[in-house]
Amino acid sequence: MEIRVDAAEGNAAPKETFVSMRIGDFQKQSRFGAAKTYKFPKMEDPNGFARIEVFQRVGHLTVSLGKLHQSDQSVEVPVEMPGMSHLPMRLGLQGASPEANPEPKAKNAKVKTKLDAAQKYLADHHLEEVIADAMREVIHEKPAEPLTFLSSQILKHAAKKPELLPRIDLPTAPIPPSATGNRKANPSEKLPPIGGKPETAGDLNRLRLEARDALLQSAQNGSLAAVLSADQSAAENLGSLRKEAAAALINAARDGSLDVALRETRAGQEGDELEELRQQARATLLQGARDGSLKAALQSTKEEENNVEDLRVQARDALLRASINGTLEKALKEGKPDKKAQATGQGTLEDLRLEAREAFLLAAQDGSLEKALNEGKTLQAPSFKYTPSVGSWLQKKPYQVPRPWYYNVHGETEDDKVIKDLQSVIAEKEREIENLKATLKSSGLDLQAPAVASGKPEAAPAAAAKAEPAPAPASTSLTPFRPYYAAHLRTVKPDALQKLYAKFPAQPKPVSAPKAPEKPEQAAKPAELKSTPAAAAPVKMFAKLPSVGTWLAPNPAKLAQASPAVQTKAPDMQTSASAPSVAPAPQKFAKMPSVGTWLAPNPAKWEDKKETKVVSKEAPQVVQAAEPQAARKPFKQLPSVGTWLAFRPFEEPAKLVPILERTHSKLLCMNKEELITGYENEIRKRDEEIAKLKSSNKA
Repeated sequence: MEIRVDAAEGNAAPKETFVSMRIGDFQKQSRFGAAKTYKFPKMEDPNGFARIEVFQRVGHLTVSLGKLHQSDQSVEVPVEMPGMSHLPMRLGLQGASPEANPEPKAKNAKVKTKLDAAQKYLADHHLEEVIADAMREVIHEKPAEPLTFLSSQILKHAAKKPELLPRIDLPTAPIPPSATGNRKANPSEKLPPIGGKPETAGDLNRLRLEARDALLQSAQNGSLAAVLSADQSAAENLGSLRKEAAAALINAARDGSLDVALRETRAGQEGDELEELRQQARATLLQGARDGSLKAALQSTKEEENNVEDLRVQARDALLRASINGTLEKALKEGKPDKKAQATGQGTLEDLRLEAREAFLLAAQDGSLEKALNEGKTLQAPSFKYTPSVGSWLQKKPYQVPRPWYYNVHGETEDDKVIKDLQSVIAEKEREIENLKATLKSSGLDLQAPAVASGKPEAAPAAAAKAEPAPAPASTSLTPFRPYYAAHLRTVKPDALQKLYAKFPAQPKPVSAPKAPEKPEQAAKPAELKSTPAAAAPVKMFAKLPSVGTWLAPNPAKLAQASPAVQTKAPDMQTSASAPSVAPAPQKFAKMPSVGTWLAPNPAKWEDKKETKVVSKEAPQVVQAAEPQAARKPFKQLPSVGTWLAFRPFEEPAKLVPILERTHSKLLCMNKEELITGYENEIRKRDEEIAKLKSSNKA
């Protein structure tokens, strides 16, 4: 794939401009100017994109790769950028150094020595770098005289020989004033860098060699000794140097070169200050945008604009009120003309005022003033806070109730995933059960009734049916519906029709009807308890009833010691009784249940008084006084201080609600482990039900 890039006609590209084109991982770069064709490999997507980048060369430098093999080098590339003359950088070569070609065996040591000397000479004087740089410039510029151009490029890199300084003690010709006076300042001329680095930016080794050569040459020709000896007389010539500097400054001030130099310096400083101010303004704007101060300033500006608009509205209303009540006309009539202005011929201002007053009066009378003010108001866009709105966005924000905790969405945990999987399994089991039930129903089968015990033969129910007497036809009714339904119809288990049976009220059977043999279904049903009237217990004082808290009290009575005395006084009465009732062992008072009778007096003293009265009388009525104790009641049905306000003491235990029938709020209150266990139990139940249905289907 080839892409051609041509410069547009009539548009000359700047100097040292390069164009780069990137397609995917491939990039081509060349100098912009003439037509250039870029070749790229075939792309998979022909409708892709290409990135074009334009660069401008601001500096260049040629370095030797041979020195990079030895160690890293610090170089400074001369650049043409504002505020920067050299770009320092550090170069390092990684990887194995290029292997030199093996020398032929026939080469003798003399040839090798000459070759090494030639290479050393080229490296010391940087001839390869200078010639390569000069050839590159010739190809780029293509001058009419290439040899002259080459010589000039090579001479740029030539090191200047150090010139010997003239002796200070020798008289020197004074510099004519015209030489400095006629010289004009060149604004485009660049000053040397402050660090004193040469424009060629040679490396440190070359500078050391040049310094060494200069010192050696000056030592040989005696200039170094002359300079050192002349240092003694340097202090004497310091005054003459100061005079020369003062004369140079005076001449520069006369011909204007000093003013030009100062102006350029100020311009450069102003440019730097302007750039610095721009950077500060940019940083301030960015900081204001981050901390919100910029937005606050803009809002305050809008508020000032709104205040100006309010002032205009108030001024309009004031003018309208003044024109209606006549104060505006009165104020205009009170104005007196300036006599001095009339005397000096400047009465046109008063005429203009009178005309303006008349115009205002006419406009206020015919309504054109109010119309003009309204038009001026409508032409401008109203402020944002006066625009119509749907629902009082200017009002205070209403109170918002915090979102309930159960609406908070949290990340799904592993337990939640397991619970969802179990719920999906239960749904699949339910569908499988429904399919099996539909299959059984379509095949005309149903769940079998409870099977009879395997120990009896199958003919036993028939023999029992023959043995039972046939009921009279007149006494047949729908009251014994359940036995008839179980005997003549095939049905499901009895537990499935409890709701249906509850709709038929139980009725007493007729006495004359013979009792039918009990069916297996009836045997499975628990017999109802027949309530018989219990014997009335003797009335006891409320304070003497047992209590829950009396287990903390001391032992109230020792009835076991008093019982032998009662038995010795009345032996005849005990033997003559036809059905003697043996009193149960007395219950410990500390273990009797109650709510609050532990605050009552101790009943042990009362029992002791009763026993002493029985022993002292010695009459037959003593035995009659000892009434038979009532049957012992269960612990939970004993009386208490507060149980007369309570409900029936016997309560059936609450049935455990299956996990699938619980509400969403109850499920949220459960732990993850409880949910997983409950769902696993439901899956187990459905597996058992599926197994039963499959066995019924196979049968």
